[in-house]
Amino acid sequence: MSKHKPWDDFSWKTQTVLQHTAYDGEQWSCASRHRSARRTLARQLVHLTCDPAIPMRRPLSDQAAEPSQGWVEILYKVLGPGLQALAARKVG
Repeated sequence: MSKHKPWDDFSWKTQTVLQHTAYDGEQWSCASRHRSARRTLARQLVHLTCDPAIPMRRPLSDQAAEPSQGWVEILYKVLGPGLQALAARKVG
């Protein structure tokens, strides 16, 4: 029996950033729409490709999700080049 892995295909090439907000202390909140968001619940891990040039995915916890509308929101702190690339993402 295979285990359900809803975020295996989550990358910035296949999703749309709906909101991306910076906070004090290099913290960011990012809400995005992706087809896999319809199969998730809040507080699940998202294995996220931050940038196509950085192949290693980052395990981030989503803080909110609305499966019926197909979006998920993550809160993260910039700690290295991968998350720095993620912080540079624009809405759209």
